[in-house]
Amino acid sequence: MTTGDIPETDLARIRKWCASRVTGEASKQVRVVGVVEGRRVVIAEERPPWNGDDGAPWESYPLARLTYVTTSRSWRLEVSADGDRFRKYPELPSGSLDEVLGEIDEDPTFAFWG
Repeated sequence: MTTGDIPETDLARIRKWCASRVTGEASKQVRVVGVVEGRRVVIAEERPPWNGDDGAPWESYPLARLTYVTTSRSWRLEVSADGDRFRKYPELPSGSLDEVLGEIDEDPTFAFWG
């Protein structure tokens, strides 16, 4: 999948952030991934199949969508509304990647982690 105009350094930071969300034994039950879709990265929580089928793909639950705005070199944040639909998250002052990832981490509105 192409990374579009997203800087590789930003993608590396997103991947590192996702990997740091779940560590140790917990990673057998849940993982956080960033799936690149053009200029967007969908942050999702993945879990093993509910029926225990080891060969089945993990189930994915989108949490947020980050869109890289090339003209301003900033990020726009959206929250999962229902499966593949997203709604705008309240404006962040700068739209820096650190601020966007920090907002998801802190989750002051309980929109991402519940």
